[in-house]
Amino acid sequence: MKMLIRLYYMSTRAAFIISLSLIALTLAIGLYYYAALPAVMAGHWDAAGVANGTISKFWGVTLLPLLMFVILWVLVVVARIDPLRSNIEAFRGTYNTFLTILMLFFAGVQIAVLAVNLGVKFNIDIAIMPLVGILFFYIGTVLPRTKRNYFMGVRTPWTVSSDIVWDKTNRLGGTLFKVLGVLAILTVLAPSYAIVAFAVPTVIVVFGLVLYSYVAYREAGVRAH
Repeated sequence: MKMLIRLYYMSTRAAFIISLSLIALTLAIGLYYYAALPAVMAGHWDAAGVANGTISKFWGVTLLPLLMFVILWVLVVVARIDPLRSNIEAFRGTYNTFLTILMLFFAGVQIAVLAVNLGVKFNIDIAIMPLVGILFFYIGTVLPRTKRNYFMGVRTPWTVSSDIVWDKTNRLGGTLFKVLGVLAILTVLAPSYAIVAFAVPTVIVVFGLVLYSYVAYREAGVRAH
């Protein structure tokens, strides 16, 4: 239990070191298998898991680790320059753990892409959608714990204008993102429809939360008067 608590409230230093290690490991795996990879790699797949897009081997190995590195620094810097950074500090341990899980997600995606291009036979959607599900479910646990800021959470003009609206919207968002996470995992039962079965509810949830934040803001304004 104590180990789980430490993981959930990870220090900034630990999150940064683990994230850098994951980036280095992901890149190292790609470089180790570089000679065995095809000159032109599969880089995109349709809803049925059939490759329908390509990328050069160099970018296939380096692009995602580079993206991970950029995202890491963006998340680290934003936490320091956000005008409401004191609010971020209030849930900084959760923020740090989210950063680490996001890096794990990207590392898992990269390993799946490399495996497919090395000839391992499997439906990549079946491999990636559970990762998406875990990420979304964790986001669902994070949202209710966030405090009003300009970077992380359900941010609309109405949530960033009111702590009450922020809390209500992000609590609802937390529940809905957990549902989306479970749905993403369940799509492995019908991989041919995985993308559509997940994307459509996700779009509905996103627009629904925007609308809900507006309604909650109007209701809060009415009560205030």
